[in-house]
Amino acid sequence: FARYKPQAILGAGGGGPSFLVEVDGERAIVKSLWDPVSVVDPRPGLKPLAMLHKQGSKGLAQLLHLGVNLKEFPYVTTAFVEGDDFDNFREARGGTVPHEQVCMLGDLALDSLEGIHAAGFTHNNLKPNNLIVGAGEEGLEVTLLDPCVPNVLLSAPGRVKNIRRLMAWSCTGRVIAEEFAAYTAPEVVTGGLEKASPQSDMFALGGVLYRLATGTQPRPFNPAALPAPLRPIVSRCLAAQPSDRPGSLDEIRQALELASQQSADEPVAVATAPTAPPSDLLGAPPAAEPALGDPFAPAPTADPFAQPTADPFAPALGDPFAPAPTADPFAQAPTADPFAQPAADPFAQPGGDPFAQAPTADPFAQ
Repeated sequence: FARYKPQAILGAGGGGPSFLVEVDGERAIVKSLWDPVSVVDPRPGLKPLAMLHKQGSKGLAQLLHLGVNLKEFPYVTTAFVEGDDFDNFREARGGTVPHEQVCMLGDLALDSLEGIHAAGFTHNNLKPNNLIVGAGEEGLEVTLLDPCVPNVLLSAPGRVKNIRRLMAWSCTGRVIAEEFAAYTAPEVVTGGLEKASPQSDMFALGGVLYRLATGTQPRPFNPAALPAPLRPIVSRCLAAQPSDRPGSLDEIRQALELASQQSADEPVAVATAPTAPPSDLLGAPPAAEPALGDPFAPAPTADPFAQPTADPFAPALGDPFAPAPTADPFAQAPTADPFAQPAADPFAQPGGDPFAQAPTADPFAQ
């Protein structure tokens, strides 16, 4: 903070902690990435961010500076954006947003997202806290925060499988893990950022719209909780397979425009694209085992007759999220075996007892 005057800690997410600072009398946001340069090279994520701002993509917070503190700790400085994030906007309206306003906010978010996709990039961080609605020159507008900033769970291989340890690590770790599970497309969860595409951003946008309309996280997904006009398009956005999601942002825009003209009680046809997992849709037991590689699949019930196996959650070597091992405070203290043979006296003198009485002859012996 030698360069910036800190004013407040705003919070922390998958990209890193954020701070409100003052720059030349103006408010700004500094986001410090979780990983130092010696652990993860930040350039693959930060170069697209710099290119987006160089191209003048609209709907993004103004980039002020990309830097590395002490040649080790990368950070991003952007202008402060006035307005409410989508979660605060929803809470200010009683916890849920009428479907007409959900359609309006979705349409505004599409305006900002189109510029990122047109430049050949994906946002990769769409979630309610990264969308700000505020007054613009022509009315309300939505600003997207943290485009292309790498999530700590995706910035290095092998971290997703340790997400449950991250949840147990701290309250911040739990928030990061839950948001990652709710707004990250299944193909990105299992395949990493190499699988990111415009369709993976559509999945995240569907989750954001679901959150606005229902007040709950989109995992598990329950289409019955949505207002009827939103059900088809949100269900398609949250489809398990990218090929089952809308083919373009314009298709989502048209569907939202149609939904905004319908009554919340008007019956509509639901989407046929399957979403994952099916048990989340109907509340019925799953028809098959969860797909391999899904780190969020429910743990199978333990077989009481199974032979003990190695602990699958035992901390792996080098795992930055592994908790330090601690002694079990509830372990029973070992007790002595009442049937064990007495051990030899360690203080016994060799060669017999030197104080024993010498045997005497029996005076009555024949």
